[in-house]
Amino acid sequence: MEVVVDDAGQIQSMSSIEPSPSLLDIGEGELECPVSEQVALGTKCKCGESCAAGKYCFAMEEGGTAKCQDTNRQDPSLLDVYGVTKNGPPDGKDSGTISGRTVKFYKKSASSGLRFLYSDNFRVYTPGSTSAASRWEILVDGKSCPGGQMLQDYHSAGWNNPHRVNAFGGYCKGIGQGDHTVTVKVAPTPGYGAGRHDAYTGYEYHGSKGASWHLEVQEIPDDYALYHQKSGRGRDHKSTGIVSGRTLTFKKLYKDSRLRFYYSDNLRTASGHHTSCRWTLKIDEQPCGSGNIAGDVYVHPHDNPHRMRSMVGYCDDISAGDHTVEVYVGATGSYNHYSCYSGWLDSHYLLEAEEIPKEYQMVKYVMKHTADGRDSGVLPHYRLLFTKTHAETRLRLLFTENLRAYKHHACACKWELLVDGKHCPNAEIFGQVYVQQVHHRDNNPHRFRTFGGFCENLAKGSHTATVNVKQQGPSCDCYTGWLNSPGGNGAHGLLEVHEFFKPCAGFDKGDCKGAHCYWSEKESRCMKANACPGHDKIGVGSNCLCGEKEATKGQFCYEDKTVHEEAKPEPKSSAYRGGSLSVSYLLLLGVWLNRMEV
Repeated sequence: MEVVVDDAGQIQSMSSIEPSPSLLDIGEGELECPVSEQVALGTKCKCGESCAAGKYCFAMEEGGTAKCQDTNRQDPSLLDVYGVTKNGPPDGKDSGTISGRTVKFYKKSASSGLRFLYSDNFRVYTPGSTSAASRWEILVDGKSCPGGQMLQDYHSAGWNNPHRVNAFGGYCKGIGQGDHTVTVKVAPTPGYGAGRHDAYTGYEYHGSKGASWHLEVQEIPDDYALYHQKSGRGRDHKSTGIVSGRTLTFKKLYKDSRLRFYYSDNLRTASGHHTSCRWTLKIDEQPCGSGNIAGDVYVHPHDNPHRMRSMVGYCDDISAGDHTVEVYVGATGSYNHYSCYSGWLDSHYLLEAEEIPKEYQMVKYVMKHTADGRDSGVLPHYRLLFTKTHAETRLRLLFTENLRAYKHHACACKWELLVDGKHCPNAEIFGQVYVQQVHHRDNNPHRFRTFGGFCENLAKGSHTATVNVKQQGPSCDCYTGWLNSPGGNGAHGLLEVHEFFKPCAGFDKGDCKGAHCYWSEKESRCMKANACPGHDKIGVGSNCLCGEKEATKGQFCYEDKTVHEEAKPEPKSSAYRGGSLSVSYLLLLGVWLNRMEV
């Protein structure tokens, strides 16, 4: 820099020359962004291009450069899943809260949604020719969901006594932030009075503990772009075509991801003949190319089983972009005499599409279109080898399939979910189908069912999940899979193992542990967060972990994993600041000039 002074030594003018590089402070927009696929940037920086504060700098892609994106690359493992899996107790009440079915959870945000899954053994009975019906409802803090009741009705024709496993799901908005409790209640279905609602929950044939049941709740943030749902209620009598209301449009983000579909509804087949209806999920008006996702409900003449049913299935090779999934109903195979019904009374339906990123290693499954008539033993088609990636996680085992028991007298078949040939340490996870011959009705129920549960305290490493069928009662005829047509692509079955981190909330400070857990002084509770990217000059745009400390939005997580309120200052030798002279530099310059005059 050239400096002009007057005779008194006062500076009159200055003209710029190239300063020493050591005096340069790099401008805000020239900083290289730290790669942060899950934590927003708090400062403008370069991520292959200019990247504004609040955006995300994605990792280098193969053969490309880092990319700046508007949305984060969300990690399904960071969504909190609360739940309980137990055996019993059985509960024979016809009205009131079901014993033991209780889950406590903490909701982080008032704007988020909640998804529910409940599997158990259900029954309603009337000791005569008159039909009966009861309903089960999922409650939050003893109340119905503000957006609509999450309930399912269970109907039975006269004399039948169908203790059988199944599951139903729910989605709820309008629950506030904070601690909550989930329970399940049973009540008579409206229109079914005294003597027509003998309900039973959790029955186990030839067992003392009671049936296996599972109840879970998962919080879904409003901005979580990998999950989509359509829920509500509505009846549809049609036997062929798209079921009214069961249409979900969504955007798939990644071309190489898988889609997980879940469908829960009240479905029935009825006729004066032996007949069956099939419900199929169609994507963009076509069945899934990697394997049909469908379930059959077969009935004997004059049966009328309006009951909760649900299915899970996966679809590969779906391109990124906008898609539509619909529920289609029609006849099973060559059955011509059928009367299908979807959504009886006020039952809640739920249709979900969930995107599973290719690199996500915490979910494994095997999906089949096959039939197996064995009465006992391991089902060879459902043998799933998997690796548990973390010691601290728990597994949720889930099984969807067409399950049938048959005999001229009372008996049951039991399907057990095993890991390494053993029951889970915390609970036996199984589904049971009980039958008894009454006027040849409902004793050959080839129908799709879903059940599952958490498997706790398993070591990190390689494991094998299997399904074992066991007949209960002499000569009980078990069947898994039923009619696999047309062309080997009929109704499907699925065994899934999903690994979840346990939620952090609710632990005492001394017990706040885990790969994603930390104690938040601000919230006074154990919280879950992503790791901060760490950069001395770029603030964080959302709360994150900086080493073992919490960095809140606007703070700086230095590369040495310490938290600060300001960016790290330049070395003291850097007197030149972005094209203007600092006060200290001018003072030093003045002293130097005065000495020159002397």
